[in-house]
Amino acid sequence: MRSLVLLPFLGLCGAISTLPAATDLRIDGLDPSIYSDPWKVGLMLAVDTPNPVFSWSIPPPPTGQRGVQVAAVRVIVQLMMGRCSYDGNTSSPCTAWDSGAVKTTHTHLRYEGPPLVPSRRFCYSVWWQSNKGTWAPVSEHACFETGVSDWGKSVWIGDDHLNQLRKEVTVPEALMELAVGARIYASGLGWAQIFLNGQRISYNESLGVGWTRYDKRALYTTYSVLPLLRRGTNAIGVALGYGWRDTLYFPPKFAYDSGSGYTAKALRLILSLQMSNGSWVDLAWTDSSWKGVLGPVVFDSVYDGEVYNASREQPGWTEANFNQSAWTPVADISNEGWAVSTTMRAQAVPPIRNLAVLAAVKATAVGTGHFIYDFGHDLSGYCRVTLPNYHVPKNTTFTIRHAEALIHPPYGTYGVNNSFLYYENLRSALATDKYTFSGNEIPGQVWEPTFTYHGFRYAEVTGWPCPDPKSCTPPDIKLVHIRTAIDVTGRVNTSEPLVNAIQRMVVGAIGSNAMSVMTDCPQRDERLGWLGDVHASAQTIELNYDIRAFMDQYLEIIVDDQNPTLGTIPDVVPYYRYGGMPGDPSWTTAFPELLWSRYRLGGTLVPYGKHREALFKLLQHMTATVTNQGGFGNMTDWGYYGDWVPAKAADKPSILYTSAASYISALRKSYLMATAYGDTELAKEYIATYKKMRKCFLDTFFSTKTYAFENGGQSAQAIGLDATEISVKEGLAEAYQVLMHRVGDDDYKLTVGVLGNKVIWDQLANSGNHTALNKLLKQTLYPSFGYMHTNNIEPATVNLWELWDAPAEGPGMDSRNHHMFASVGAFLYRYAGFSGLENNPPAIDLKVGGCCGGLSSGSVQTKLLHGTVKFSWDLSPATKASSANVTLPSGVGAILHIPIPHKETCTIRLYDHESLIFSGRIKSSTSKLSISDVDGIMEARVEKASRSLLLRIASGEFKFSMESNLWIPHGPGVDPNM
Repeated sequence: MRSLVLLPFLGLCGAISTLPAATDLRIDGLDPSIYSDPWKVGLMLAVDTPNPVFSWSIPPPPTGQRGVQVAAVRVIVQLMMGRCSYDGNTSSPCTAWDSGAVKTTHTHLRYEGPPLVPSRRFCYSVWWQSNKGTWAPVSEHACFETGVSDWGKSVWIGDDHLNQLRKEVTVPEALMELAVGARIYASGLGWAQIFLNGQRISYNESLGVGWTRYDKRALYTTYSVLPLLRRGTNAIGVALGYGWRDTLYFPPKFAYDSGSGYTAKALRLILSLQMSNGSWVDLAWTDSSWKGVLGPVVFDSVYDGEVYNASREQPGWTEANFNQSAWTPVADISNEGWAVSTTMRAQAVPPIRNLAVLAAVKATAVGTGHFIYDFGHDLSGYCRVTLPNYHVPKNTTFTIRHAEALIHPPYGTYGVNNSFLYYENLRSALATDKYTFSGNEIPGQVWEPTFTYHGFRYAEVTGWPCPDPKSCTPPDIKLVHIRTAIDVTGRVNTSEPLVNAIQRMVVGAIGSNAMSVMTDCPQRDERLGWLGDVHASAQTIELNYDIRAFMDQYLEIIVDDQNPTLGTIPDVVPYYRYGGMPGDPSWTTAFPELLWSRYRLGGTLVPYGKHREALFKLLQHMTATVTNQGGFGNMTDWGYYGDWVPAKAADKPSILYTSAASYISALRKSYLMATAYGDTELAKEYIATYKKMRKCFLDTFFSTKTYAFENGGQSAQAIGLDATEISVKEGLAEAYQVLMHRVGDDDYKLTVGVLGNKVIWDQLANSGNHTALNKLLKQTLYPSFGYMHTNNIEPATVNLWELWDAPAEGPGMDSRNHHMFASVGAFLYRYAGFSGLENNPPAIDLKVGGCCGGLSSGSVQTKLLHGTVKFSWDLSPATKASSANVTLPSGVGAILHIPIPHKETCTIRLYDHESLIFSGRIKSSTSKLSISDVDGIMEARVEKASRSLLLRIASGEFKFSMESNLWIPHGPGVDPNM
């Protein structure tokens, strides 16, 4: 069938080549490979956007081929129905859309064909043409389904006293003979487990659908279920948990009509059969004929945990012909207004899944049936318990409590007064799971909670049934780590172990807080979508994770929470429990920051194009706020939080200052996005407003005598430098000196809060004097990232503290797993040599030796829209040599900087894959190097300011090595500008 694809296509457009086919095909950023196939049972990839965006990656061309760029693409979408199977033949009646050859350098294309029919399966493949005129082979095809548009007779049903719901349905034999597919479309709120004929169809998910403003949209998932359907009687069972719908813990902060009632546990579902002619027949739907009961989960809470009474289990309740005579009819709750939305949207993020299972590194008996478990890492998840292989009497209960730390001073003494774990930083969250035996357990049976999760490293088990109190061994309990199934796509590894440790802490903290939205923490009575946290971490998240679909859906939810008239956005999204409206400007400008990150690092303006009006409304309101009060100098306050939790409170800049800086920074980035998008008039308005507000900011907060921004502290100085990008004429060098001196005066210890931490590292790097930066980054005394990792009280491994001195703080706000300080992670890429990225066309700035000295080797990997970039390097003082390996996907170029000796004259020998490409003397006056007939190297010259060899290279694989008669002073502890 492949020839049927290639011949009509390549006959029109070009010759067959050895270029690699596109890979990693996505639909709206979603990876089809993590979803089920239609002939199996499981979660399907379904989208309900009318014009989905197709994207793909392009591997590096084969060895020996370099400089390959994307010049054009062609996408063919085909309907999979009846006799249609994907063949890519453009003349096929199954073809829904043929884009034709589209001239572009991008690796994504929006669907522009006829409206996609709902509840259908489509597949697409892509060809791409190089700048040399040849076309790559066709890619493998990727498939998706369109969402359901008509929910038919289904209504919202629910009763908070009933958490197990069921319905039996008869499927006639005549229908089954004509069936080619079957789907369950379900929205179980807050969280749900779904069963058909005794089998859990949501088996590869944890918790349930993602968090939204439930009055604005309800997310649903699609399941393929044909292999489970039977002729005759079938049974659907759904277990429901409160999740984020529990208003006791998550009261809505937005206005709503409380008089219309509210049921937290709600379900809307359709079971539908697809006929061979493409039509659908609804077999079952939620209505008041469903029956319910309170099952074994007698209590569940995000914060407080789960209570499970196995005596309430009813075996067979998810199977057909079950006796449900004692079950209660479930109410139709469609009239509850704000509580249940009529806007049903396909979940556009990967599900929350079990991604790792950790055995305890230590289990200690501290009493009869009383054990302390240490799992070695602080993660989001729950405990999986293997029940005893001996009989346990009915109504016996054991309890598991979860904590991030052992008891230690100043909280107490371990073991004294039977106290072992530190719970006070959980505040009101109980974080406690309980299991009560039925007496009928199967030996070795496994139990784990269903509708809760915790953030913990330690677990305390009490009440474990011991047949012999004198020899009771710790039971088999493991930590199950769950989070949204976004792939880790970034890597940083260097010769500095502490830098590598910080990278692991950053990636872990982000992961434990990716719970359908980016929460602030996974353990206490909060776990909310604080925008200030994601504002700080946005670029780090983009570099380390495949965040496309996840962040795009979060942007949608932010807009749901935006005031449609004023344009204001709250501090917390979704807007429950805490936060203000309008939010702190440094929190609400997370919206433009996320759009900027998706463009700057994600390589796409699609989110900006979708939300440009919402962005304009936000900035328009902020501009009016400043203008109506006569400028920053006449304002007394603006915001609530500012540079949150600084290490040195006395150095915290005013909240007005940080709000103003966040605002003008958002204006500048919005101008750049509008320009790139082609919004000429809007770009003019943004830049005019930026220049006006920047001048106002400098007039108000910058001293032309001392060159200090506001109080001149680490945060104030770094934030001001970042927001204004002052010129040399305006005092850039002097302002950098203020920052350098301040860091030195602070004994090379951080004093910053969350906003200062976001920018100080780049500003120290930009200053050109990197001694302070290296001392600060490698600091292990309090306060520092090194102290978080190396302290002997609570060493962080895959987590970041909320407070710089967490082990000495509390009780109260003192999380050990916050991602708001993860912004340092974006800088680590620059530190290791990945210094910058331009998007049109894609080009990366790579530096052997890293940006700032202090390393002898480094490697970086990150995934761009075009594909994965890999860069590794090494400096060897013993041999006076350096090496650099670079892998660039097709369509991506780079500027590679290789340091050379800082002397008037030196001799170098440069190799590419062991072939000598240059040998000779370089003087301080040398500009260009004569490198001829080397494919993929477009330019070679000496960069005098940084004393480095600059190679402008195209896509492909490069393996450079350089030898010199002199040592290159760019190793550990050495300033590259000496």
